Amino acid sequence: MIIDEAVIRRPTAPLEVLAAQYRVLAEAGDHIIVRVLPADATIEAFTVPKSSFSLYTYHDPQDGTIASVDTLIDDTVVTNVSDVRRLELYDRIREAAVSPQASADLLSEAADNMMERIMS
Repeated sequence: MIIDEAVIRRPTAPLEVLAAQYRVLAEAGDHIIVRVLPADATIEAFTVPKSSFSLYTYHDPQDGTIASVDTLIDDTVVTNVSDVRRLELYDRIREAAVSPQASADLLSEAADNMMERIMS
């Protein structure tokens, strides 16, 4: 999972809710890999997706990779091999993101800052 730094810096829900969610993500390292894409990151070829998406791979290589692209109304499942390959090019975003440990630290820091704002 790659999260844009703007998501953890600009509240989009009640601070208590966000702080709790960020703590869960910061501590989820045994189950998922979470990385934060810094606001000042340079992405190779300066290409970024227009919306968020998820890639899913399966144990059986014959099943191939599929994508789920988030839209305003629903998610669109992409199975066309050439379209999925285009989305796989966005591995450059992962390369520009900070390490999982640094990401966990950023998420914990964001949660702490939100709790401080609540208390003040």
